[in-house]
Amino acid sequence: MKRDMDLVRDILLYLEDKPSWSGVITNQFEGRKHDLVWHYHCMMLIDAGLVEGKVIPKSTTGDSFTVRVNALSWSGHELLETIRNDTVWSKTKLRIKQTSGTMSIELIKSVANEFVSKRVTAASELSVLSGILA
Repeated sequence: MKRDMDLVRDILLYLEDKPSWSGVITNQFEGRKHDLVWHYHCMMLIDAGLVEGKVIPKSTTGDSFTVRVNALSWSGHELLETIRNDTVWSKTKLRIKQTSGTMSIELIKSVANEFVSKRVTAASELSVLSGILA
């Protein structure tokens, strides 16, 4: 199964809105019941240390497996902060597609951080310019 980084971002955004104590079962996500792609991506996020949770075997749920996700980890929050903005996310994906085509988490964070840094610098320069003109 291929990794879908848009789905990874969607899962991180979804989980951020949930209380960490809720322990969401992946087959309870709205519109994604028994979706193996969703389950698989949650498993990968746990494995990568971006999400805290565990795999629940078939015997307890009736499915082949499901995943219980408890919360974003610190690393999950850090990644989400760099890719939260839709413009930054779109530009990050485009830059990676045009240059390497390889969508690793580390590369995504690096490229997204470049765009975020440029936005901060531009905003700071605009603020200084506004202060001079005022």
